[in-house]
Amino acid sequence: MLAPDVNDTQDRLTDAYSNVVGLDSFAVSCESIRIATIPDEPSWLPAVAVEVQQLDSAADAWQLDRADIWAPVLLAFENYYAMFTGVAGLSPSSNNDAAFWIKLLGETLLPQVNQSLAATQAADVALKQRMAAFSAVLPAMNKSIEQGWNALGDEEQQMLQLTEQLGELVDSVEALGSSMTSQDIATDKGIAQSAVSLLYEVGSAGAEATVPIAGMAMAVLSIGESFYNLIADDNQLIATMNQINAIKAQLSDEALGVALTKSTLQTLYRVEGQFLVLRDALPALVDLWITQQAKTQDAIDALQAGAQPDQYLDLLTLPQALAAWTSINNFVTQLSKTDISVGEPVTIDISSATVRPTFANFMRN
Repeated sequence: MLAPDVNDTQDRLTDAYSNVVGLDSFAVSCESIRIATIPDEPSWLPAVAVEVQQLDSAADAWQLDRADIWAPVLLAFENYYAMFTGVAGLSPSSNNDAAFWIKLLGETLLPQVNQSLAATQAADVALKQRMAAFSAVLPAMNKSIEQGWNALGDEEQQMLQLTEQLGELVDSVEALGSSMTSQDIATDKGIAQSAVSLLYEVGSAGAEATVPIAGMAMAVLSIGESFYNLIADDNQLIATMNQINAIKAQLSDEALGVALTKSTLQTLYRVEGQFLVLRDALPALVDLWITQQAKTQDAIDALQAGAQPDQYLDLLTLPQALAAWTSINNFVTQLSKTDISVGEPVTIDISSATVRPTFANFMRN
């Protein structure tokens, strides 16, 4: 049949969209990091500040290019469906002329599938470039932070414990979030993305700052429910924050600054992992178009070799193929309209071991 499996195609499209949303989340995290000016600035900090700026620039570039990368992926399906609809309106039972079908397939479906394939391949290349721009900075940032870490060997155990507990906190927050499925998109469930700020230290600006990075934000998805409602009374989060504060009390300001900066990097690696695990999502769509290209060319070759149109299965099943493409196109239409709303931002204040709506904090100030 001249159509892919509907459910498989919807899952591939959902994975590709999740990859895009994963990059959105990473960009939010990169742009949320602020380097504070602190007394007696450690030697490793200037390099980290430069690398944070590089991440911020990569986030800006992604946000500028996002629509130009993603829109052609959906348009490839919409254009092919429009072309296929015209072809599927014809029947080999009423027109058994092989030359007619060879010309029709060769001048309609084959050029269009070639265009859809090329557009998806170009999007895949562009997406990988944007992913690489983020990923290239993290090892350099890690190297810079390690200089400060290695200089504080006598506090290494406590620093390690702190970063492990902060990592556990991040994992717990992510576990409370949701992952999109094709069913969520098809049924138009409410999908929201909330900025979850991890506030390490209250003194975060100017001469009052005691650590170089006071915190950062993560973007977490929730489906059908406010993320704040999911996280507000989580006892495990509060217990983890209390453990973090107990460890922080054992560290010097310099060691605390290194450990919190290291934790920020580790959080970035975790968020990066969300989109790297889906790095094969667009290639899966490329493979889909390659398969459709091969099916169309095989039909042309078979007809040229003497196959009769009214006996060739892929032509006899054009109505069924059209039904499949219609379902896929409906899903693409729904996906193009999927609006990930801005959820209520949440602040996790580690120093006070509390979770609160971010705006509530603004209103008190």
